[in-house]
Amino acid sequence: MALEGITLLTEPAYPTRTGNSVSRDMCPDLTMGINLPQPRWWNSQENLGSDHFIIHTFYQRRDQKKLSEGYTRLPWRQRELTPCPTVEVPPHRAGSHTYTPV
Repeated sequence: MALEGITLLTEPAYPTRTGNSVSRDMCPDLTMGINLPQPRWWNSQENLGSDHFIIHTFYQRRDQKKLSEGYTRLPWRQRELTPCPTVEVPPHRAGSHTYTPV
């Protein structure tokens, strides 16, 4: 894993699953990251009725200019207002004659 730049973030001292009368607390939920800048892992110790605890993973974002260099970002509002094309459905299909792809 180290040769590939993969880091295991799960902390074995903090189990992610509670045990019962026949099994002990364990860590079956593994969190891994590849070349993440300053990753952090946190077990909330809350289970919301399940036998698995809620875990949180944090990492710092790199400079956005480096990530999006050479790409054009479409504003969300513009994407929302762009109409989808209407497509004719083949006649052998039952139901409506047109549909809008998602």
